[in-house]
Amino acid sequence: MIDLSKENCCGCRNCENLCPVEAIKMHKDEKGFLYPELDYTKCINCNICNNVCPIQAPITLNNVKKVIAFQNNNNSDLKESTSGGAFSALSDIIIEENGSVFGTIMDAFRAYFIETDEIKIRNKMRGSKYIQSDTNQIFYQVFLCLGKGKKVLFIGTPCQVSALYKYLKYKHCNYADLLITIDFICHGVQSDLIIKEHVKYLEKRYKKKIIDYKFRPKTYGWNSSEEIRFKDGSLKSGFWISCCQDFFYKNISLRDSCYKCKYTCKTRCSDITIGDFWDHNNYIDKDLKLSKGLSIVMINTDLGKKYLNILEQKGVTVNINNYNYNQEALNRPAIQNKDYADFWKDFLLKEYNTVLNKYSDLSLKRRIKFNVKLYLKRITRGKI
Repeated sequence: MIDLSKENCCGCRNCENLCPVEAIKMHKDEKGFLYPELDYTKCINCNICNNVCPIQAPITLNNVKKVIAFQNNNNSDLKESTSGGAFSALSDIIIEENGSVFGTIMDAFRAYFIETDEIKIRNKMRGSKYIQSDTNQIFYQVFLCLGKGKKVLFIGTPCQVSALYKYLKYKHCNYADLLITIDFICHGVQSDLIIKEHVKYLEKRYKKKIIDYKFRPKTYGWNSSEEIRFKDGSLKSGFWISCCQDFFYKNISLRDSCYKCKYTCKTRCSDITIGDFWDHNNYIDKDLKLSKGLSIVMINTDLGKKYLNILEQKGVTVNINNYNYNQEALNRPAIQNKDYADFWKDFLLKEYNTVLNKYSDLSLKRRIKFNVKLYLKRITRGKI
């Protein structure tokens, strides 16, 4: 029987989708996260739910075989990617070979997985989304594609990639070299309640309807601040757009399981791991336009090594020897903020403006510093 404690659930839906008697249903809790609810009158104690759980069941992790830095040669792909455009380069070849790409898009301020074999739709998967994506029936769709002999690229959080492998193992799916998996260096996930409340706050502040919210677009270079698009087509970035990200970076609003994540380590569950190469100064002496973004790419399996040639053809690659894996999410889970319980109590009971004032640094000094930094990016880097 499944362990229903929240710290032992990442919301992958495997237990719900694979229960043979449909005794488990996923429901959102008050914080907006999906968790299983068990109908004890239906449960037959088969233990399938535990065996397919990426948190409660044993997992397989791979030692990293090679680490490279990557920057996409295609300026459009690079601009629309959060870091160096590695996902675009890898997914291009899958689509060119009539395969399918499975990844997350964001629509109406919620994130969810879809399948596509079109570049135009794939492009919507690019870019960071600091909220949890709903897998729905996506693992079943991957299973069907593989059953047809199609190549598949799946990109998600480490726990989602692990959940996919457990789903396919249960289904006795022989995918051989058809499936390539990519995970990313993951800090943790928030629910979409955070961004939805912040959008409502911004609409009141600017008295205009917002139709899109982008995390870290490259309007003014790598690691720019968040940006919103209004219904009239105008764009806006600045301190008030980004201040809600304090909740994320202070580890005060993450899913409970993120604080005990067993995937925040140097060994990986995927074929390839990607992320921002923040500590590049210690390794890169090649002339790269770093203001445009740089990916770190960790090759974890023999299948992953086969895709190195693709990256070498589609961008600049630099071998990283003796990488020290000093990014926090490669060493330990996020440490839960001491104000976590108070934050959620206030978030659920009080006005959002009150919560923002209490748990985000809205001081004049910080606002000035933030907006001066953004201004300097605008005049020194310009649009790429």
